[in-house]
Amino acid sequence: MLTSRQRLLTTLRHEEPDRYAWAPLLDDYFMHGLPPEQAAAGIPAFLRSIGADILLRHAPSYQIGLDGVSVEEKKEGNLTKRTILTPLGPLTETTEHYPGAETDYVTEFMIKEPDDYDRVCYWLTHQTITPDYAATQKAIDEVGEDGLVTVNGGSPPLTAFFRFLPQTQVMYEFYDHPERLDRLAEAAHAFTYAQACAAAA
Repeated sequence: MLTSRQRLLTTLRHEEPDRYAWAPLLDDYFMHGLPPEQAAAGIPAFLRSIGADILLRHAPSYQIGLDGVSVEEKKEGNLTKRTILTPLGPLTETTEHYPGAETDYVTEFMIKEPDDYDRVCYWLTHQTITPDYAATQKAIDEVGEDGLVTVNGGSPPLTAFFRFLPQTQVMYEFYDHPERLDRLAEAAHAFTYAQACAAAA
């Protein structure tokens, strides 16, 4: 009989396992909806309790440092207001937490004027990404032979546009000011590429 780890690896290699793997795709959104004691125990413990093969998503794989940039956060009820201070000027962003959905939505986007493009690009290109092997190994040790761990490799570059600008504004900028989006795309790509390299390492 295979362990869950062996079963998942066998399946991913397109070989025949001893049985079909059952690995529910759970994340923090799901866990926040559970009773507090179950949520506190963590995803691996919950999956073990229901007899599942563990496929743990988004284990930490790197740390992000700031170079010449600082971030301030202030919470007011369900709102989180962030200010990113750069040498080119400040950026502001507001997100709202929806308890039922257990997620945050951007209600005030960072880019509100042309100069904000330069500030966002500065922020993106002045973050340092370093592998965090200890954090990754901790997740691997916690899961053990009960499953597999996938590491966080950052978001796709396109996602950056929809954090910094509303989707409708991206469409307008695409036609009116494509050079601005090109600069943002280049900075976002460099940042996400560094994250992917750290995850691969």
